[in-house]
Amino acid sequence: DNISLTSAIPTPPSPLPTAGPFTIDNTSPTAGTNFNNFTDAINWLNGATNCLATPIVFNVVAGQLFNEDPPEITASGDAVNTITFQKSGAGANPVVRRLTPGTIASTTTLGNNGDAVFVINGGDYITFDAIDAETDPAFTAAGMIEYGYYLKKASGADACKNVTIKNCNITLNKAAIYSFGVYVSNNSGTATVTVSSTGGRSENIKIFNNTITNAYGGVQLRGYAASAPYDFYDQGNEVGENGGNAITNFGGGASTTYGIYTIYQNNCKLNNNSISGGDGTTTTHYGIFASTSNSSNFEINDNTISLVNNSTTSQVSGIGMSVGTITTPANIMDVSGNDITISRPSATTGVTYFIYSTSNAPNLLKVTNNIIHNSTLAGTGAVYGIYQISTPPNYLVEGNTIHDITRTGTTSTSLFYGISSTGSSTVLNTTISGNTIHTLTGMGSTGIVGGINLLTNLTANVFNNKIYNITSDNASGAVNGITVG
Repeated sequence: DNISLTSAIPTPPSPLPTAGPFTIDNTSPTAGTNFNNFTDAINWLNGATNCLATPIVFNVVAGQLFNEDPPEITASGDAVNTITFQKSGAGANPVVRRLTPGTIASTTTLGNNGDAVFVINGGDYITFDAIDAETDPAFTAAGMIEYGYYLKKASGADACKNVTIKNCNITLNKAAIYSFGVYVSNNSGTATVTVSSTGGRSENIKIFNNTITNAYGGVQLRGYAASAPYDFYDQGNEVGENGGNAITNFGGGASTTYGIYTIYQNNCKLNNNSISGGDGTTTTHYGIFASTSNSSNFEINDNTISLVNNSTTSQVSGIGMSVGTITTPANIMDVSGNDITISRPSATTGVTYFIYSTSNAPNLLKVTNNIIHNSTLAGTGAVYGIYQISTPPNYLVEGNTIHDITRTGTTSTSLFYGISSTGSSTVLNTTISGNTIHTLTGMGSTGIVGGINLLTNLTANVFNNKIYNITSDNASGAVNGITVG
């Protein structure tokens, strides 16, 4: 018999033009200026080297759901010829949901390779605006997606620069205890990389106006552990500077959890974010933690942090810092205007720090105009509103309000202070002024409850503070307004 095969051969799409703007619309085929899905669009973009002499815009139809596994983005724009994926039209953000379960099992909360909805591999000048990313809730633990947006380095000399992720909703499954909504990594391929030039540092990554929910952690910024003079640290990355992110319903397991975590960063801004959650977390817990970054500048300003932690003996910190060690006059850590509450209904001996600076310190540590308040802490562990054990040459604590905090353990012998500076140093210049500390209540046996606690300083200026309604509600209790050791 004569058999015609013509009908079995699909009609190829019409050739795509060399410049857009394009649409991504799953109700129409890939043809002309339209792509049916992100996979087709990204594959074209990665191969469109001749087309990047003009800005590339992909207008994604509002309200559509794309079930697919987009390939890694390896293309780059430049300052003039940028690459943009953006919602088009009224309605809900378009959603990209992973079609298949993940195949890479991350083995640690911090720093590992994993699966993601979107991966940008060394790409520059790329913006995602109102493009939602989510994992399929039907995936089992073995196939959960670690990251919504995952930025990797193409090599030790080629990292992502000038990438913006804004106005997106990122929804994962926090049962994947290594997941983060956005992860800016020091990974290349499947492993960490040794940065060999300034080209290999992630720069000017801007993450703002996003909602990240049901991930184990919110945002992780991880640079390279460079040696002095630390030129190969990531530079100028921002979380919330141009509009706060909402990080909700995070943590909830037996691994350390972070709303925002950073390490090996310089000129980093973590501002304006709302971080809430942690219920069910049974171990160490941070709202924000700025980890090792020597001779670096940071802003952690105007964040609202509300944590619930169910651990018994673990440390809980609203804002934690380990930034400094090698100081220069311009090296500043600025922690200002934050609002922090913490609830610990299950605590036994766990220590609680609302703002905490560890052994490293910049040239100037500023902790100003923060509000720490309305918190009930079970157990007998030490409690500190603002605590620093580091030795910054200059330490300014000014205009903070610390009030209505209760520790309910009736046998505590641990300290409970509004402000405590125990980093003893003959080069430490401390100013504590204009703070209001009131209604701190400890139920413990001999654990001192107090307003301000100081140890050795070169100079200490403590003035214009209001300290009142400090209570140790026990016959053996002790209360101090200001203690100088």
